[in-house]
Amino acid sequence: MNRMTARALSFAAATMPLAFASIRAIRTSWDFRYFMIAAAGLIGAAATLAIGRGYAHSSNTFAMTLVALVAAALLSVLAAIAIGTRLGLGLLVVAASFAACFAAAVFFHLHAGVGNPVE
Repeated sequence: MNRMTARALSFAAATMPLAFASIRAIRTSWDFRYFMIAAAGLIGAAATLAIGRGYAHSSNTFAMTLVALVAAALLSVLAAIAIGTRLGLGLLVVAASFAACFAAAVFFHLHAGVGNPVE
C-alpha cells in the first residue's frame, strides 16, 4: 500500500464517526450527543499518537493501535456518561464502533509514516 492510499484510508476512517453523528443529528434534528462522543474518541486516539510518537517503530504499530482503541473507547464512554447517557449496551456499542474507526485511522496513519519513523 502506498503512502497516499494509507493517508486516504486514515482520513476516511477518522471521519466515519463524524458522518454517523451527522446522520443522527439530521434524522432527529435535536440529538447532537454523538458529536461529543466522537470528539472524545478522536481526542483519545490523537493523544495516543502524540504520546507514542517517540516510540513509534514498525514493531509496535499494533500496540499503538490497540492503545488508541482502548483510549478512544474509554474517553467516548466517559464523555457519554458526562452528558447524561446511561451506561448500557447501546452506549458500549457506539463507543466501541467509534473507537474501532479511530484505531483503524491510527493504524493507517502509522502505516503511511505521517510524521513517524514507521515505514
